Parts: sequence; C-alpha cells; structure tokens
Amino acid sequence: MAIDKSWMQKSKVSSEYHEGVLEFLDFAFSNALGKEMLPCPYICCNNCLMQKREIMYDHLLDNGIARNYVRWLMHGEYEFCEPTNTSTNESNMHDEMQEMLNDAFEMPMPNVESERSPHVHEEFEKPNEDEAFPEGETLPSNYYEAKKKILRDLGLHYIKIDACPSNCMLYSKEHANSNECVVYGVSRWKSSDDHSTDEFTNLAKKNKIPAKVLCYFSLKPRLQRLYMSPKTTSHMKWHVDGRMEGEMMRHPVDSLAWKNFDNVHPSFALKPHWMFMKQTFFMLSLLILGPTAPRNDIDIYLQPLIDELNDLWDIGVETYDASTKQNFCMRAAILWTINDFLAYANLSSWSTKGKFACPICNKDCSSFLLQNRRKWCYMGHRQFLPIDHRF
Repeated sequence: MAIDKSWMQKSKVSSEYHEGVLEFLDFAFSNALGKEMLPCPYICCNNCLMQKREIMYDHLLDNGIARNYVRWLMHGEYEFCEPTNTSTNESNMHDEMQEMLNDAFEMPMPNVESERSPHVHEEFEKPNEDEAFPEGETLPSNYYEAKKKILRDLGLHYIKIDACPSNCMLYSKEHANSNECVVYGVSRWKSSDDHSTDEFTNLAKKNKIPAKVLCYFSLKPRLQRLYMSPKTTSHMKWHVDGRMEGEMMRHPVDSLAWKNFDNVHPSFALKPHWMFMKQTFFMLSLLILGPTAPRNDIDIYLQPLIDELNDLWDIGVETYDASTKQNFCMRAAILWTINDFLAYANLSSWSTKGKFACPICNKDCSSFLLQNRRKWCYMGHRQFLPIDHRF
C-alpha cells in the first residue's frame, strides 16, 4: 500500500506537515529496530548524515524535508511498500545509470530498488576501515567526493588546465608549475584588484585562483565506454558490418576522402570499428572559461586534444568490446573538420578575407579591390561552371 506523502509539499507550519513528520519518523525507526541513528532527509543533511530521532525531528520541523526524496529508500520503503508512481523520466534515468554502471564494471551491479540489502541503513555508518576496506582504501569524505569518484571512473570527468589570460600558453607539461606566462610575463593567478569585494580579497590571500581555466574532456574513456555497452558497440561497427556498397553517398563513409584513407592505411582500416554519426554521440572536448572567444589563439587550447589524437593514432588504447567480449587496440584518426568560414580561418590559419580569401583557389583567387569602398570583391566564380554552361 502506497504511503501518503502529500504532506511533504505542505507548509512547515501546517498541521498536515507536522503529522506527516511524525508518521515518517514512526515508519523509519520501526523498520530499523535497534538503531538509534538513521540518515536524515533534512535539506542540508540530504541523507548523508546520521541523526537521532530527536535531532531529525527538529531538523524536519525547522528546516523542512528534501521534497525530491519521493522514494524513502533510506528508511525502509523498499521492503514494505509498493513503488510510488514516479515520473517516467526519473525511471528512465535510473535505468540508464544502472546500465552504465553494469557496462563500466563489466558485471551486474545490484539494483538499488530490487536488490537493496534489508540492512541498507547500516551502510551509512562509517565502519572501521581495518574491518571493511583493504589497506590504503578509505571512504570518500563526503557525498561530493563520492560522486566525483564515480564520474571519474565512468569517464565523465574533465581535467582543469590553467591558461594565460592573454591566450598565449597553457600551464601544462614543462610549464605546469610556472607562476607567470613565459611569453609576456603575465601572472597565472588572479589578483585582488580583479574584484573589489572583501570576500574575494580574503579568498585570494588564502588560495591561488587561476586567471583563466581550460576544462578538457578526454576522448579515450568516452570512446572506450561506447564499446563497453552492448547497445552502442553494434553501432560502432555499422560502417564495417552493415553498410551498403554502391556509388550513392549515404554517409561520410562513402566519400572519396574516407575511401582514400582506407586505401592509404589498410592496416588501420581493418582494426577500428566505426561509429554512425548521431547527435547523441557528439562529444564536447574543450570548455574555455572566459567572457571572450580565443579566436586565432584557439590552437593554444587545442594542444591537449591534438596530443591525445596523436596518441590514439600512434599507440592506441586497449579497449573492451562488449559484443566479442575481447580486448582490442582502439585507434582513432581525424579525417576532416566541419565549421563555418570564420572558424575555418581560426583553425587553419588561412585568412578568409582579403586578396586570397578562397582556400581552394589559393594564389589564383580572382579578386579585386573596390577603390571607393575599399573592399575586396570576388567575381571569378563562373570558372567553376561546366564548359557547356550558358554562363
């Protein structure tokens, strides 16, 4: 029988809320006989801190219960009650996370809803480390650290790399410990002059805050994860196992550039499995923090991406294939970039304005300068038409 939880959305001063808190405490502690402390669902405790009944009662009355705690999994609902009717999105999200954990650790992970231990509340009391963990292993200090470790193990983390605010260098490799730019001598750190608040000044005295940061999302763990999932590994092989041969171009794999690459590098073409282009698999690699774009200095921020792509091409990385249940050496290559004309100039260092704006015509670009307007005009485009065209 489902529990009435409508009181959770009521005002903390209402009688319904007060009665609901008492019913919740009765329910929780009756399912944990012999336990004096349970996870507290107060907003700030967020089921991460253990509290006695009296303290929990005060927390819930004075500050309120976390309203998104719709399934009382930490307090025994998994044993005694039918599942509440939560949203489809929440259910799907849980299923996808469960599958991701299964794929990441290559073994079925316990489902927290169906296979949770009847003594799950005991897991929130930190055990003696010599009894529960191998030597050198400890529990994360808080929920944030635990979540960060899971994201890191799943390949969803990112690496912070300090950058010069003038966009001239990254503080990595041999410059990882430098305190100022080797080009212009600009400080790596923010100064108290950048902010007028006393709070920032005090913070700057205690901690060094980088003036600019690049967030880099590594490619290797995300590509590996696509092969580890039985759902996506078949898509990774589509270009080898499922594509249709013919003259019609249905996909970039049918292009001359792709086919020429396969001919030039036959050994590479036989090893990797290919991925169908879908928006769901687009990968963000760089996140450059700051109010303005680096423009022509984008090459500075592309350095870690280029290094990783070179490593994937020259060495590769051992990867588990869920479909064959075997490891293979995954390698990767970049065939082309897709961008607008302005981004093309930034990426290729070819000026897309002025006398030689066309990267195809190069020095033979048909252009002339309008004397009155002082602008470049390009009128030679008819040269690309067929000989028998009426123009």
